[in-house]
Amino acid sequence: MAVEITEWEFTADAASWINEHLARNLRLPFSRAKCEQRGSSSAKRRDLTLLDNNQIIVLTGEVKLPFQKDGGSPYI
Repeated sequence: MAVEITEWEFTADAASWINEHLARNLRLPFSRAKCEQRGSSSAKRRDLTLLDNNQIIVLTGEVKLPFQKDGGSPYI
């Protein structure tokens, strides 16, 4: 039986991979990646957030898995 990875699991793995890369490359202008962060004025969560060395959000992303119903197109 094949076990499919969940969006949350993949996002946590991706943040971990990014953080490992950042730990090995200290010259990069980023401090860490986080997953499932809430904005200060919103109940919505960002799937993946990248912080710079001043802990300021510089990139956010939404993760969709291609084999999920809503993951077949970025326009859904």
